[in-house]
Amino acid sequence: MTSDATQAYNLVNPDVSLVRRTVVFLKPDVLAVLDRVRLAKNPLPVQARFQVDNSDGKGSAAAEESAFTVSRPGVRARTEVRGSGDVRVRCGTIDVPADRGVFPFAEVESAPALDHVILTVCAAAAGAPGGAAPRVTRRGNVWHIAGGEGVPSVAIDASGDTPEVTIG
Repeated sequence: MTSDATQAYNLVNPDVSLVRRTVVFLKPDVLAVLDRVRLAKNPLPVQARFQVDNSDGKGSAAAEESAFTVSRPGVRARTEVRGSGDVRVRCGTIDVPADRGVFPFAEVESAPALDHVILTVCAAAAGAPGGAAPRVTRRGNVWHIAGGEGVPSVAIDASGDTPEVTIG
């Protein structure tokens, strides 16, 4: 499934010429999100945030160089991040008064560019230490995701404005 948010982002920044997100769910436990952002003339970084459910105060996120883990009671989701250029991952909390709650997130940021592709691949698992992340490789504009046992592989061709997804 691919959604187009170009018009909404263009209202805030007229330099935005494309914002598309493609989501692929590979049963039973792998989620891939491919973000494609294009700017017309000013190279800028792009950020994607992933919010953590912390309504009970038991959710958290931890960052590594190109990965993050989201933890909830009884489950962890290990997430690998790749990009068409350099990407970095950090974790934080939304800046709101403490009496409103604590809202953790993981943020992926790409280096300044005109054309961005960010692939986020998550594998969830009950208990600790969490699922092994699927193997992610790239050949040109095609991303290949090889899941574990019982998870189909997928190829996402990001060469066009709307990615082509092939499962199996």
